[in-house]
Amino acid sequence: MSFTAWIAVAVIIATVIALIKKFEVRVTLLCAGIGLCLIAGKPMAALDQFAKMMTSDVLVQAITSASGGIMHQQNLLSVGQAAKLLGVCTKTIRRWCQSGKLRETLRTAGGHRRFNLSSLERFLPKSTDQRKVVGYARVSSHDQKSDLVTQIERLRNLGCDEVLSDLGSGLNCKKPGLKKLLSKIFHQEVKTLVLLHHDRLLRFGTELVYWLCRKTGTDVWVVEQREDTPFEEELVKDVLTLMTVFCARLYGKRSRRKGLSS
Repeated sequence: MSFTAWIAVAVIIATVIALIKKFEVRVTLLCAGIGLCLIAGKPMAALDQFAKMMTSDVLVQAITSASGGIMHQQNLLSVGQAAKLLGVCTKTIRRWCQSGKLRETLRTAGGHRRFNLSSLERFLPKSTDQRKVVGYARVSSHDQKSDLVTQIERLRNLGCDEVLSDLGSGLNCKKPGLKKLLSKIFHQEVKTLVLLHHDRLLRFGTELVYWLCRKTGTDVWVVEQREDTPFEEELVKDVLTLMTVFCARLYGKRSRRKGLSS
């Protein structure tokens, strides 16, 4: 190839790169055409040849796919950017991907993960307007069912969007209503947690739930605040509660044994 031909090839390559880099298409093609006209001895023939090359199906498809791929990747987030957006570390993002909890949108030629916003939306905290005021009611035994209904009605009258309830001991951390409530708080679906009494949530461990509420931006409203009781009185209540629960379990175990033996 002659020196002029090499220059022409360089002009065409520069034109393709400029198109991929999203320079103004008309200006790019005009400059390339003028450059080839100056190089060629026959300007009109050079323009015709340039027009044929730039309108060929193969070249147009290559330019479109390349520019589209670059534009698509520019709208994606890296592992570090996704971690910063979600407020976690990069190791957490990679661990979520390995466990299948999070799926990357694509991988680059170098093997780097890329994510779009739609794949991260479910991990983003919900806005305050979308979060609910949730009430929680609980009684310890079936004999107190009427009290449970009264608690639920009071919570609804206080403006709760949803009321969760349980029938079980305050020492039982596996109650379905409590587990659902904790899940909602953890996923930042609760704006305000409403309790009629402090001990309706749990007999022990309420401070841990309150800590979780603070971490997720959930307000806690205890409607009937009790006066501070002396330490000795609080200790006696705790011991009596433990004894009551253990006795109930012991009697229940004996009843089951009698039922099986009979």
